This record gives sequence, C-alpha cells and structure tokens, in this order.
Amino acid sequence: MIAHIARHELRSLFLSPLAWVVLALVQLVLAYIFLLNIDAFIAQQDEWALATKSPGATMLIVLKTITNVPTLLMVVIPLITMRMLSDEKRLHTSVLLFSSPISMRAIVLGKYFAVLIFFGLSWLIIGMMMVSLNLGTQLDLGHVAAALSAVFLLLMAIAAIGIYMSSLTAHSAIAAIATFALVLLLWIVDGAAKLNGSESLLSDISMKFHYQSMLTGLVSVVDVAYFFLVTGVFLVLAVHRLHKERVYG
Repeated sequence: MIAHIARHELRSLFLSPLAWVVLALVQLVLAYIFLLNIDAFIAQQDEWALATKSPGATMLIVLKTITNVPTLLMVVIPLITMRMLSDEKRLHTSVLLFSSPISMRAIVLGKYFAVLIFFGLSWLIIGMMMVSLNLGTQLDLGHVAAALSAVFLLLMAIAAIGIYMSSLTAHSAIAAIATFALVLLLWIVDGAAKLNGSESLLSDISMKFHYQSMLTGLVSVVDVAYFFLVTGVFLVLAVHRLHKERVYG
C-alpha cells in the first residue's frame, strides 16, 4: 500500500509544472555554482602548483559546491511537501482517506517516499556532476561520498519536517513557510551557542553542525543518528496528527 501511494504521488508530482520548475531550478543553480568553482580552480592552478600542500579539486570544487546545497533544499523542498497533506484537507479528500482501510502510517510514508524519490533524482544528478571531475583530476572519492551522504540525510530530514507541517494545516503556503522557518531555526540554532555558553547542547540539535561535520569527510554514528532521529520524530508526529484527525475529526 505504501508503494501504491508513493507511485500515485510521484505521478502527480511529475504532472505538476511546479515540480519540473523546482528540479530545473536546483540543477541550474548548482550547475552554475559548480562551473564557477571550476573556473576559480583553473585560475588558481599556478598558485597551488607552487604551494607545498594543495587542497585539490575535492576541497575547492566539490565541497564548495555542496556547501550551497542546504540553502537550496530549504527553499525548494517546502514547495513540494506543502501540498502533500494540506491539499487533502483543502479539497476534502481527507474524508475518503480517513474512511478507507489504509493506515495513517502508510499514507504518511507513501507521500514521504514520493518526495524522497523525487529529490533523489536531483541528488543523483548532483552526485554524477561531482564524480565526473574524476575523469580529469584525482578526487578523494571517500570524502565526496561522505559529502553526498550528508546531502541525502539533510534531504531526508527536511522532507519529514515538510510532511509534518503539511499535516497541520489546509493552507499549503502556511505549511511551506512553517517548514522553512523550522528548518532555518534548526540550522542556525548553534549560532547562539557562543553567546550563552551552551555550545554543546545547541550544537547537538543543530543541523548545520552535523552537516558540516560530515563535510569534513568523517561520517560518525552521532551525525547519521541525528538526521535519522529528526526524520523519524517528524514522521511519527505526522502519523499521530492524522490518526487524531481520523478519530476525533
């Protein structure tokens, strides 16, 4: 049943002009940044040749490009998730869902996996873009893999938050704004650590801290567990929200 819902949502996504615009926007912006970083790398090659230790293409092209990905994801993922559940309420099709034998878990997971697969296509293209550099220079493929893993884990977490926010309201714009606001808060929360002295606590709940930690090439259990925990918590909250509406209306 989860697979059926996911297929249905994917079909709806790819029939939507907004989805194609979002995909094109992500690829165009990242491709532009990628080419700018390549130009800068080529322009500085003579300088790096004289240096005793050169950062290499992995640091100067791949990681500099991937550093810009979170900003894009914060903007485009809410545009897709905002209608996943809010439209069901706005169009009153939620009544049919709640009266069907389909579990709330299947509905949430089906819609969530549809979003994940949709943005997974962008993630694959980003990965191929980065790995293509290996044809002309030597990359640290382990470091690249860690960075791409960080992107996918961040994608998972933001999509889960978006699904939950969409379950709270019938207004898709409100769901998108709320998703962006919460993700931004989780991203910048460690910025207050230096001001109040609670650096370790705020860093533990900061997406930016765990994301940047993985960009160093070190994939720790703590960082991976953080993104899975955020994803799991918000999906469970979305299921609970729908179950509450089914029971109490």
